Amino acid sequence: SYNAELRKAIHDLARIGTAVMKGPFPVSKIAKAVKAGEVGAQLHIEQKIVPASRRVDPWCFYPAANCGEDIKNGSHCFERDSITRAKLRDLKQEGLGYIPEQIDLCLEEGAMASISGAKKTSTNNTQDSDLYEIWYFEGQVTGKDLKDASCDCKDEDEVYNCVITIVNERIIKAALSHMDSGEFSYDVAV
Repeated sequence: SYNAELRKAIHDLARIGTAVMKGPFPVSKIAKAVKAGEVGAQLHIEQKIVPASRRVDPWCFYPAANCGEDIKNGSHCFERDSITRAKLRDLKQEGLGYIPEQIDLCLEEGAMASISGAKKTSTNNTQDSDLYEIWYFEGQVTGKDLKDASCDCKDEDEVYNCVITIVNERIIKAALSHMDSGEFSYDVAV
């Protein structure tokens, strides 16, 4: 759906003068096919990790303050988004490196406001439609901090380009950057 996402970004560019695209980034995709066999037709299900791109709301994108005119000059950037309870629960099963124990704690706590840490809903009354605030961080982190977040790093003193996903002030995923060049997976048009 790259073309549809790009049209949304062009709409942002015309409306407010800036647009943000994210990609490529890995997503899990399930492919189902019916294959003829010796016994008869069989359903074949395969899970693949494929690249994806999407438009990011410019009001929810926060580059480093010292980046100047180019976000690539900064040391980090943040993206804020929302995710439903059902989608958050599904992240445990995708095999993309999420930490299931942390996701379980987030689900147990319920959706929280990011700044005050106050609950948006009570834990007894959570529904699948409850929106959780999810933050994506891309930037440089020391190996020691990554190791504390369950990411395998060779050298604790080295600085790595990484992607960290946070829900309810909990790290639910910490991984080395999927970009070989170490650049951010965001592009900004001004």
